[in-house]
Amino acid sequence: MDAHPSGWRLSLHNALSATRVFVARSGGRVVGTMTLIADSPLGLPMDEIYADELRRLRDARANLAEVSARCDVPIMADESVWTERDVIRIARAKAAQYLSVYYTKPGGLWKAKRLLTVAGAHNMLCDINGSGEMGIGNAANLHLAAAAPEITLAGTIPITSTAEIERTKTAGHKYLDDIITEPFGYEDGHLIVPNGPGLGIEVDTGKLKKYRVN
Repeated sequence: MDAHPSGWRLSLHNALSATRVFVARSGGRVVGTMTLIADSPLGLPMDEIYADELRRLRDARANLAEVSARCDVPIMADESVWTERDVIRIARAKAAQYLSVYYTKPGGLWKAKRLLTVAGAHNMLCDINGSGEMGIGNAANLHLAAAAPEITLAGTIPITSTAEIERTKTAGHKYLDDIITEPFGYEDGHLIVPNGPGLGIEVDTGKLKKYRVN
């Protein structure tokens, strides 16, 4: 967010009687503010980014409001980032400094890599986030993270284990078994990217038969 020469950051929405500003202080120092803006004929600040989504909500007679904040803590965009166009809109609006990226939301590894390239062009730091994937999906997480220099933040993905090989007792341990033959190496809080052909994994066909649902 660029500082205004006056030191103030106001918009027409701040002049509305329904707008409320909450101030956070620590030891007498202002460390952050939060503004609650109700929908009005002026619209909402986020109309600039999410006009289509807000139009559908208004057509459904939803009561809308926007919470905006100014603080020293970087903001990460997560569910609002599906395509590289989303990255551009968020960067232009200076709505976030960090991005949480999945290979699934953009539609696969190649599209996720393209999204990350656009994020890097806007100097946005990124992580790889997971959705509780099992071994095959987690291999894709690891390869995307290894292939993208824009990934500089620690992510939250599962730590794959099998019934025979348990990598962790609690941290990232989501399933009692998996359908890959060997879980990824795990050292000092880091998962090791597999280096075999393709995604570097081998599917356990016996477990596919064991766990399939007809």
